[in-house]
Amino acid sequence: MLLFVTELTNPALNKSAYQTDTYNSGEPGLAVDGNTAQIYSEGSCTHTLSTDATWEVDLGEMAVVEYVVIYDRVDCCRKTFYSFIDSVFVCSRGIC
Repeated sequence: MLLFVTELTNPALNKSAYQTDTYNSGEPGLAVDGNTAQIYSEGSCTHTLSTDATWEVDLGEMAVVEYVVIYDRVDCCRKTFYSFIDSVFVCSRGIC
């Protein structure tokens, strides 16, 4: 089955997310909870401890995704995020 997203929907909304490590309650699912708050203390930002951490979301099925919207934090740490933007991978059944 292939999911075609034809309107402005978020196929990652509330899906299972994973990151290699977590710092200070910045759980991976916060990135797909639908809350776009960009200040960490507002409770909707992920946070990792290591500098080479990875984050991923399982959409549950194959999907055609035309673009990805990423809401970066505005309270700090902006420079650390830019290396992630160059590392977006699309995987199918664990094969990237």
